[in-house]
Amino acid sequence: MKLSLRVILNSVAVIVIGTTLTICQGSQAQTETLEQRVARGDGDAFIEAANQNRYDLIPALEKFSDDTTAQKALARLGVKQFVDLFVKQLTDTTNTDLYAYYRSREQRDPKTAEYLSKISALRNLLYIHDKSTVRAIVSELDDTNRPPRLARDMVCEAPAAEAVWILERMGLENAPVVDKVKSGDTRAEQEAFEKWMEQHPGQGPTASPEEHLAAWKKWWDQNKAKYP
Repeated sequence: MKLSLRVILNSVAVIVIGTTLTICQGSQAQTETLEQRVARGDGDAFIEAANQNRYDLIPALEKFSDDTTAQKALARLGVKQFVDLFVKQLTDTTNTDLYAYYRSREQRDPKTAEYLSKISALRNLLYIHDKSTVRAIVSELDDTNRPPRLARDMVCEAPAAEAVWILERMGLENAPVVDKVKSGDTRAEQEAFEKWMEQHPGQGPTASPEEHLAAWKKWWDQNKAKYP
């Protein structure tokens, strides 16, 4: 079975962000407020604070600004210094700590290290979910180079495909609707999908990756002035 790099990265992100506390920590967390947990440097609390839009905890998070998780939380809360830090991971890939990590810790060759750094940087920008990062993400739409082969059973996608996948999840204004119909989570959406399939025998409900890419390039041409 071939594994998608996107699936693997998603799994890693879930493990990193949603790491469960030990029994001892769990007992302590039940009696502590989020403010107290942030104050003592609890990485899970950093992410909770960001996900809850706790802008009042920015000063407390800034005390841990050397911590990568705190940096991500601060970027998610819109602190420009840290948003810019994560944008740089994508726009200046080979001069970042992320690239250095893949080169030194994982002993990757330069091309593979750059590719993995780009994909990780794009994923970080998806989490940060700041409209000011759109221009940087769109810059990857032209990178359709075949990614390096990381493992025999792993399917990797070009940065352009990853950028499309991320843009489609950012809730952007006038975002292109490329797929003809999708099977959603609600009963109404599922019934609409089944009805469309019955009415269009032999037709695929989803557009090709190339159609998605072309649609987002067209969207950018029409909307780039909104994203300085």
